[in-house]
Amino acid sequence: MSRTVHVDLGDRSYDIHVGRGLAIGTALAEGASARALIVSDSHVDPLYGTWCEKALAARGVESSRLVIEAGERSKSLACLKEIYGKAVALGLDRSSVLVALGGGVIGDLAGFAAATYLRGVRFLQV
Repeated sequence: MSRTVHVDLGDRSYDIHVGRGLAIGTALAEGASARALIVSDSHVDPLYGTWCEKALAARGVESSRLVIEAGERSKSLACLKEIYGKAVALGLDRSSVLVALGGGVIGDLAGFAAATYLRGVRFLQV
C-alpha cells in the first residue's frame, strides 16, 4: 500500500510518496535533469545502491554513487564537502537530483547538501 502526501507551498508545492515498491524514477519531477548523485552509507549501499542506479537508468537518469561511512560521525562538514566535491566533479546543475539512499545521517546530510548546493537542487529521499 502506498499513499501520497501533498505539501502545499504555492508554486513550490511538492508531493511525498510513501510506500513499499515505489518506482524511484516515477518520483522525479518533470524538468529534472538526466543526472543524479546517489548518496548512501557503507551499510545501505551494498544492499540497494546498484538497484537504485538501475531504477534511475531505466528512467533515463545517469547517476553516480557516493558512499560514506555509516554512523553519526559522518554527519560532518568533511562529509558535506565530499558531497559538494562529487557534485561539482559530476557537473550537477540546479535541475539535477541528489538522492539520499538511506535514512538518519544520510537523509540529514544529503538533504542539507541538496538545500545548499547551488542554492538548492532537487532532492529525493529513498
